[in-house]
Amino acid sequence: MTCPTSPSAHSPQLADLALRQVGELLGRLEPEQLSALAEGRAQLVYRPAGMPRAVRPRPPAAAECGDLDATVSAIRALGSRAEVAAYLRAHDDRLTVPVLKQVARRLGPTVATGRSKAELTRNIIEGTAGFRERSLAMSRGAWA
Repeated sequence: MTCPTSPSAHSPQLADLALRQVGELLGRLEPEQLSALAEGRAQLVYRPAGMPRAVRPRPPAAAECGDLDATVSAIRALGSRAEVAAYLRAHDDRLTVPVLKQVARRLGPTVATGRSKAELTRNIIEGTAGFRERSLAMSRGAWA
C-alpha cells in the first residue's frame, strides 16, 4: 500500500494526462475568462466528476446597463425628496447595494456613495431632489 502523497511509477503519465485535460479546458474559456484567470481575478477549482455544480445566482436585472440608465433617468425626473424616496421604496427588491452604488455613480458628483443600503438611499435622495430643492431655495433668497 502506498501513501497518497508518495510518488508512484505512474505519476508522470497521470500528470501528463491531467495537464492535457487542463489545457483543453483552458482552450474552451472565453478570452475574458482566460485573462481573469491569468491576472488572479479567477481561479480553477477541482471538482470530482460526480459532484453537482455550484449554481451562482444571476445579478439582479437592474444591474444591466439599460435598466441602470432607466433608473437614473427616472430618479433625475423626480422633483421632490418624497418622490425619489417613494421610487426607491417601490423598486427596493431590485435595487441592491451594488446596484445602488452604480446608480449613485451615474447620478454624478452631487451623490456620494455609501456602504449600507440606508446610507445609499439617503445620499441618492439628498444628492438629487434634495440638492435641487436646496439650490432653488437659496436662489430665491430663502436662506437669508
